[in-house]
Amino acid sequence: MSRPRARYSIALWILSRFAWGITCTSDRRKGSECFISQDFFHSLTRLPPSEKLEQSATISGIAVLPDLRHLLEIHKQSVVTMPYSDDFSPTALDPRITVLEGPQIIEIVFTGLYFHTSADVNAFYDYIETRIVETGEGQWFFMVNTQDYRVDGDAWFAFTRRGLDLNEGHGMKTVRYDADPITVKQIERAKGTERENPNLFGSREEALEHLKSLPSKRRERLAHHPSFEKNEFMRRLKFDKETGILDIDLSGMSFEHSRDVNDVHNWAEEAIRASRQKWWMLFNYEGTRIQSPAWVQFSVRSEEFNKTYSMGSVRYALGSETEADKRLRYEAKATRPNIRNTRKEALVRLEELRAEYASAHPEN
Repeated sequence: MSRPRARYSIALWILSRFAWGITCTSDRRKGSECFISQDFFHSLTRLPPSEKLEQSATISGIAVLPDLRHLLEIHKQSVVTMPYSDDFSPTALDPRITVLEGPQIIEIVFTGLYFHTSADVNAFYDYIETRIVETGEGQWFFMVNTQDYRVDGDAWFAFTRRGLDLNEGHGMKTVRYDADPITVKQIERAKGTERENPNLFGSREEALEHLKSLPSKRRERLAHHPSFEKNEFMRRLKFDKETGILDIDLSGMSFEHSRDVNDVHNWAEEAIRASRQKWWMLFNYEGTRIQSPAWVQFSVRSEEFNKTYSMGSVRYALGSETEADKRLRYEAKATRPNIRNTRKEALVRLEELRAEYASAHPEN
């Protein structure tokens, strides 16, 4: 049987990129039939409506995708009237995060949000992490309303990375619900087949009941085993009174959990308080690892640490994963991450900060 001819276009790229989303069967009596997985459809409909998206549903010579063409046409008509919000301020995000203490569930509502940039993504997930810290509990079930939101291409990497970090660090289980009639239809068609997604529901009630039926994975106030020794860490602090610079060497350290984060910050703060002054700080992040369960506490403690004890801070690490994560998370903040490749480059940046401070405070 000859293969259908198709134009080399963006449509082919989309199909190759999401080939896992289409399952085709062949029968002598019924002919060929293709089904669209829920995740594939969600991937396409999360893109903003465009000519490229329209092309993906009108591939010349491929007659086995009428459902996709039809569903995307309906979707395109619906998004025209949907008002989207790009307000990621705490006030706007607060109603979207609901903590249900009894069933140990955090409900997150994406509906109507438009993530244009990675800064939008980071502001959103930063707020979720802040709410988690406020609860005093590290492990939660996540129930996510994914009906009708948008993520631009520039924001996709941050969106997937931060979502993965949240689930790995704090999720006992994550389920999604989407009450859009198109999604509900796809769920019904996939039920009982290999295309069924057990973590996607057509209503909030179904998702809630499913999570309530699951056993909690929380442990009774887990006592983390410390990864670091105080005496060893204190040797990593170098106070230069002549220059007013404090070197904090975090190289090669792996922060496994909140206990590690709290230990290091407590020890550093104790030493700085004894000096009775603020310091210009250089952080060595070479080979430093901040594991997912430690990220929320690390972000909170680091921010407070710098506000209280630092005149200005610069970090240096050559191409590390922690550097990439730091840059990603700082996009939603008003301050710069101030990350350089080497200590020499970091010193140059630190002198720039000192000059800026001197210019802004001539009386000092």
